[in-house]
Amino acid sequence: MKIAWAHDHYFLRNSKNNQFYSEVEFPYEHWTRYLSAFEQLSVMSRHKYINTDNTGNLNLSSGDNVDFIEIPNLNNPLKKITSLREARKRIRQTLLKSSGLIARLPSEIGLLAIEEAIKLKKPWAVELVGCPWDALTNLNNWKAKAYAPFLTKKVAKAVKNSTHVLYVTENFLQNRYPTNGKSIHCSNVNIAMPKDDVLKNRLQKEKGETTIVGLIGYLSFYKGIDTAIKAISELSKNEKKVELHILGGGLNETWINFAMKNGLSEDQIKIKRVPSGEPVLNWLDTLDIYIQPSRTEGLPRGLIEAMSRGCPAIASSVGGIPELLTNEFIHAPNDFKELAVKIEKIISNKELSKKLSIENFEKSKLYSRGILDEKRKSFWGEYADYIKGNGSI
Repeated sequence: MKIAWAHDHYFLRNSKNNQFYSEVEFPYEHWTRYLSAFEQLSVMSRHKYINTDNTGNLNLSSGDNVDFIEIPNLNNPLKKITSLREARKRIRQTLLKSSGLIARLPSEIGLLAIEEAIKLKKPWAVELVGCPWDALTNLNNWKAKAYAPFLTKKVAKAVKNSTHVLYVTENFLQNRYPTNGKSIHCSNVNIAMPKDDVLKNRLQKEKGETTIVGLIGYLSFYKGIDTAIKAISELSKNEKKVELHILGGGLNETWINFAMKNGLSEDQIKIKRVPSGEPVLNWLDTLDIYIQPSRTEGLPRGLIEAMSRGCPAIASSVGGIPELLTNEFIHAPNDFKELAVKIEKIISNKELSKKLSIENFEKSKLYSRGILDEKRKSFWGEYADYIKGNGSI
């Protein structure tokens, strides 16, 4: 049985080996949660093309029983007009060869795939990983703000009418986007149960002269990269020795230039990419404080991974983040001054830093791979049974 999966993510097709890669998310391991219930998976998404032998810092997304279908970009009005017919055609062709659909929302490709699934009377399920209202209204862009109510309404309708919905939050998204179907809450993280040695090493870690503040996320305004840079700049004005380290793909030069315009030296901002898994955990171990100043989130995987390494953490109030951290270490989105104050509070109080390390480490255990894998396996297994019972194979 084959299942189709739809989202707006950009996968990188390498002409050197005809393999697909991803900058931040979706290593092949991600697909195994669906392949536990379905024999094959067709990934419908946007593509970018690369030609390189240097793939060590990318996640390999290709693997057994997974194929990738390129869908044209639908994420601006002009593209939607010029590319809609072709996108609809490719989605329809893929769905005709599939038993059902999993739409990862919010996404334009996901919503269009649901429209086509309904026309073809194909079963469809939703993974809700974020809030479109937050995503668009927190941007400094009047077009995005104007589009927010329309996209929010479409996502809310899709979630409400879906037979199966997986939410990445425990309460936040469920309250905003209720469903009439079967649902579970299951974070998008994939971490091993944290070992006690990790916390021991964190508590014994000698802090250097310079405080290393880090975050994981694609280099975009959605992730609050500008908020982070301004907060570090604010701390530097107060003669604090601080560096910002970012793990993520995107336009490095754009943000390095932005940092320098905001008073940071080139040495104070470091951007890199590493593959998922152990390299990410090793990178997190180099940080003193983790921040997630996002303008929109479901339940951020990077934050939970940081907590699993005992990192003291500060994050914005969006999405399901308040389910992870106490109010004392949550700031309003866009508020770089509040973020800077909270960072300084941790820097100046070693005992507080240790206390947060212990609390975050213990909280992260609720999101370990063993617990979540069983929930996902059961949920997608039930969806597969529903498809079989619906006669859609």
